[in-house]
Amino acid sequence: MALIVELDTGASSQQRLTVVSTHLEDRTSSSGRCRQMQDLLEAVRSVDGTVVIGADLNNSGHNGAPATFRGAIEDRVTSRQFWAQHSIDWFVPGISLAWNCLNRWKNRNDPTVVNIPVIARNKERPLFEGVRNFRFSDGGQFNFDGKRTLADTNERGSKGFRPTRKLDKRVSWLLGNYRLDWIFVKPAHERRGNKLVRAENPQTLKNLNDLPRVDLSDHCPITVDLKLSPE
Repeated sequence: MALIVELDTGASSQQRLTVVSTHLEDRTSSSGRCRQMQDLLEAVRSVDGTVVIGADLNNSGHNGAPATFRGAIEDRVTSRQFWAQHSIDWFVPGISLAWNCLNRWKNRNDPTVVNIPVIARNKERPLFEGVRNFRFSDGGQFNFDGKRTLADTNERGSKGFRPTRKLDKRVSWLLGNYRLDWIFVKPAHERRGNKLVRAENPQTLKNLNDLPRVDLSDHCPITVDLKLSPE
């Protein structure tokens, strides 16, 4: 599901701001959420001017869909990833366990990092790659710039993205914190290539969320400033 609104910020179509809010499904696989995002992108492909997508991507790698015993067995029997991983576990059990823990930390710290089948899998990477590679009808694309990936639109800490969701039961800072909420910005451009909109000052408002005795939400608000340049 998504809500889309168009805001008229000036005289030309290039100064129209399209804002999208969406919440991808937790009760499906990572590939299911990737297909949902692609459907959403197709719905806005023809939009001119600036597009901002604010989303809870549920990109934890978790599939919350109800499972059956038969389905769980079939998923494992037909999964090359499952058999390859367990082959490694059989031959080098200690190394495999340590590497799996390190890989989980890697993906939690930065859900956009590279996916290496079997040894360093990141099931959410295709979703971010789909957003990065998407082209609008006017040739525009989402801004993935910054000193680190998406640093202009999503706050990054010294060790990775600031988490927006924490589980009630977590193990210190290593496990149970996730970056699930994101802002993607497609800037409008003038013909000579200058950006009409610049994204800056991304923030994760954890202190605001934690200020009341009971948290405002189970997710922290996130913000980014959009600087509109005159034509």
